[in-house]
Amino acid sequence: MINSNTKDGNSSIVKFGSWDPSALAPGAHLTTLRTRDANNWVLKSQEIRLAGRSFLSGVDKDIDVSPHLPYLYMPDAEWSHFAYTLNDMFGS
Repeated sequence: MINSNTKDGNSSIVKFGSWDPSALAPGAHLTTLRTRDANNWVLKSQEIRLAGRSFLSGVDKDIDVSPHLPYLYMPDAEWSHFAYTLNDMFGS
């Protein structure tokens, strides 16, 4: 857990192996996601939704979360399907 405070007088903290309820905003809740195993940050997915519309479903997918990257990587074939779906939903 990383709790980053930018207000004067507060400090940021990093906790390994736990989380602190006081780091959540009032009324907020924490959602945790189970990874494939304890050795990686891979999430299993059977369906991906965009604005309520299902795509890339019916096939098990691994979503590899790499926190050192500022974006999520998507293989070319899946990117093409994602781009097509975006254009179909929001394109002119």
